[in-house]
Amino acid sequence: MVSKLPHKLVVILGSTGTGKTDLSLRIAQKFNGEIVNADSMQIYKSLDILTNKPTQLEFDTCRHHLFNVFNPNEQCNVFEFQRMALSLIDQIYSRGNLPVLVGGTHCYIDSVIFHYLISNKQQTTESMSVASSSELFKLDSGDQNLNYPLLMEIDPISATRIHPNDSRKTIRALEVFYQTGRKLSEHISEQKQESGIDSPTGPLRFEDSCVIWLDCERAVLYNRLDKRVDKMNERGLLQEVKEFYVNEYLKSSEEMKSRGLLQSIGFKEWLPYLEEWHNGRAISSELESTCIQKLKQRSRNYARSQLAWIRNRYLIKRGEREISRFYKLDTTDLLNWEDNVGRLSDKIVSAYMRDELPKDVISVTHTPATTNNKSYNFCDRCQIVLIGDKTLQSHLKSRRHSKRGTKLKRLQNLLLQQQIKKHFEPPENQGDILSDVKSLF
Repeated sequence: MVSKLPHKLVVILGSTGTGKTDLSLRIAQKFNGEIVNADSMQIYKSLDILTNKPTQLEFDTCRHHLFNVFNPNEQCNVFEFQRMALSLIDQIYSRGNLPVLVGGTHCYIDSVIFHYLISNKQQTTESMSVASSSELFKLDSGDQNLNYPLLMEIDPISATRIHPNDSRKTIRALEVFYQTGRKLSEHISEQKQESGIDSPTGPLRFEDSCVIWLDCERAVLYNRLDKRVDKMNERGLLQEVKEFYVNEYLKSSEEMKSRGLLQSIGFKEWLPYLEEWHNGRAISSELESTCIQKLKQRSRNYARSQLAWIRNRYLIKRGEREISRFYKLDTTDLLNWEDNVGRLSDKIVSAYMRDELPKDVISVTHTPATTNNKSYNFCDRCQIVLIGDKTLQSHLKSRRHSKRGTKLKRLQNLLLQQQIKKHFEPPENQGDILSDVKSLF
């Protein structure tokens, strides 16, 4: 059935709450697969409810990898994940099984299915690796207000392609420098000369990979995420975060509190509640409700950012980076999940294993890249940085930009009136220009 197994890799990606775990279990059981986790929080021990790990019953259905690997205060970056995942995939091949890579941390998935910048030609020395460990600790636990200026000093070309508030990309660029001794922009320039690809990721490592993207209508997904948080509470989420707060958070240094699982989505939202609880103060129902609502909002924001990543990274036509087998399945209607997702995924993977194309299922068409999504733009009117042509155009049409323009015009008129009054009216009639200006903002 599997004629070229060492070249086969099934990838399941999508926003949180779209049902990636359910589909991965189905595919692994039907096609003799082993699941490789690509969720940056589930790779840590503890907080099983909050990170929505598979249940023990689900773990028992097939072989799982890269769950509960690191302690909560340790740090796993994309380089470490890539090393472990590729080694595991080779082991899965040696057993004659199919690797199923599944998760929502899409930079982790990228590091596996694409050739990342750090190649065998760019090995670090032992002394550099020791220095890197120290520097990377400072980055992981540092302040973006310090990291971004540092990147501007080390690698200004990369810095102009990253938004000043994007801590993940900033740290990623600094990691490359500290782990290789070379700038990220130099790696990209060299790679572009060799392969013509202007991206931190190179051509496909697994050229025959099969990617299944689980999508869902936004309103339905947001409602589903809200209900999932409610279900987490019913399963004992509050008790779980209390135990984690006492056993892990309070025992960690301030530097370590910004690393690993200690800075996960969901836990930080509970900190106001946990601090009051630990100090023995009375906790209002409003405080608990606020923490829950913040958790729901963070989950929705995370889902939105995951979707943006998929569209920008996987759906843009980029030559050697284009995935030929990229299928989108709609998980909106759970009542018809078997028809819309289950059976279609069976067709897709079954045909893939036979080196054929599935009938009645069409791969997603990649859209040619017509705009620069990495251009550096600065809006003088609003005093903000905007990365990418689309972001700039969207901002220029926004209500915020328009209102700012109206306020600036009124400010100019006020200043002009003040200048006129200074020349033609006595001081007592000139009014308070400062209060007038403040009223605009």
